[in-house]
Amino acid sequence: MQSSATQDRKIFSDIQVHDGNRKAVEMAMIFVQKWPDVRKGLFFIGPPGTGKTMLAKAIYKELGGVWVSANQLLADLRPGGKIHQAKESAEKCYRECRGNCGVILYRSRPAGSCRYCNAVSRDVLPGISKTRLLFVDDLGTHKPTDWAAEQLYMLFDSRVMPVIATSNYRPDELSERLGHDRIVSRVVGLAAAQELTGEDWRMK
Repeated sequence: MQSSATQDRKIFSDIQVHDGNRKAVEMAMIFVQKWPDVRKGLFFIGPPGTGKTMLAKAIYKELGGVWVSANQLLADLRPGGKIHQAKESAEKCYRECRGNCGVILYRSRPAGSCRYCNAVSRDVLPGISKTRLLFVDDLGTHKPTDWAAEQLYMLFDSRVMPVIATSNYRPDELSERLGHDRIVSRVVGLAAAQELTGEDWRMK
């Protein structure tokens, strides 16, 4: 049987460790070793190309969970987006089926599905706020608006379980960009921040 350390080396074998990412890699390895007995996730920050997403994906491949890009999530929530359409479908079903939609009534039907409609949403953020491990990539790269800030705040505020997040911005920079300190406050409450530095590996 392979030791945990040997398994970890295989998980992170594609990542070149150097002074700029060593601490982050160590934190990721410890997180994988201790999962699910962890209280906080990880928040990888740093310039583009420093390996934040690569490191988060190494954890995702090992532990699973739900992976979302902040940009794609917000697009799905907008009118015409997948999540928005699923929510509308569930609300229509609720009206037409005399309040029996299994998506709307997810408390009595934990699976969050419905035999009357094709909605996959249990709430505004289906399957995301409830997952044991959530990965949110590229926080802050979206166009900052009050609406986007509110959606992200709802996502993080609804969670008590760990988050693995990545961003090009330090917490203070991210707060300034989003215009809302409370979002970053919730993120760092769910995940320990660690900066990665170094050259952009895509430019090598």
